[in-house]
Amino acid sequence: MRIHARVTAMILLGLAVGASGTVAAQTSQSLQWIEVSIWPEYDRPAALIIVTAGLSEDSSLPATVSLPMPAGATPHAVAKGTPDGRLLMADYTREERGAWTHVRIATDLSEVRLEYYTDLSVVDSIRELIWVWPGGMDLGKLAYVVMQPSGATNLAIDPPPGAQRIGPDGLTYLSADLGPRSAAERVAIRLTYTKSTAELTVAALQRTQAAAPQTPPVATPAPTSTVPVPPKTSIWPFVLPVLVVGLIVLWTAVRRRRR
Repeated sequence: MRIHARVTAMILLGLAVGASGTVAAQTSQSLQWIEVSIWPEYDRPAALIIVTAGLSEDSSLPATVSLPMPAGATPHAVAKGTPDGRLLMADYTREERGAWTHVRIATDLSEVRLEYYTDLSVVDSIRELIWVWPGGMDLGKLAYVVMQPSGATNLAIDPPPGAQRIGPDGLTYLSADLGPRSAAERVAIRLTYTKSTAELTVAALQRTQAAAPQTPPVATPAPTSTVPVPPKTSIWPFVLPVLVVGLIVLWTAVRRRRR
């Protein structure tokens, strides 16, 4: 009986573990879209990778989202996004799987973000980076946005971008929508460019802002007085009668003395 009870308990425990693993796999494979932003030499002599993922509308929350990054990389930031665009810190765990580290993000919101740095290949003045999506889950859409580093020329991206814009910071951003991807598809985004200096983009932006001419303050005109000014009046209408009366009194006094 005891052996039978132990076997039954082990079977139930195994079913529970298997069920929890199935739920985690389902939640991590219900991504509707992924957008990867690649910022080479932004604030470090490496590439900042920002992976933003959105869950499908039929996903149940809270959920666990698993996002891959190269083995050896360290998460720089792990967050979940609110509907109004704010980012909140999110709890996560790491799982090593050969050449990849899977960051499992716990979220009660439909959007998550993972940031990490990856090395660039540098040969003389030529930089190269290959970002890989290893697959493993179906995606409704995979897109990328690449920031052209300050001072970089001959930027080439494969697959080629479909749009280009100038951001508020004055930098050029190139993007492409690579469409839906199946779990079996592996996607590689390769970019190369030429850069002759080691100056980071952040330092170049700060230097540009410091050199920008400052707008002189606009002088504020003095306020106009609203106190009414009394009109100027002549004193003669008041002085003349006094003089006339004085002359009459003097003339009368002189006549009396003569008499």
